[in-house]
Amino acid sequence: MRTIKQIMDQKHISLRKLARLIGVSPSLLSRLINNKRTFLHKHKINISKVLGVEEKQIQWPSRK
Repeated sequence: MRTIKQIMDQKHISLRKLARLIGVSPSLLSRLINNKRTFLHKHKINISKVLGVEEKQIQWPSRK
């Protein structure tokens, strides 16, 4: 499994571009990736679709 950041780097997708493609603000996406906000299931679905990977193949940050 890879993190969202690793997949973004591999596919050369910036945070701003991914945020635009999934319909959230760059600041929200940053907070989600940096584990300061919890991912909603709809975010996970949209991100996996845009990145072209299955949802279960992404190592999602988990809030403790």
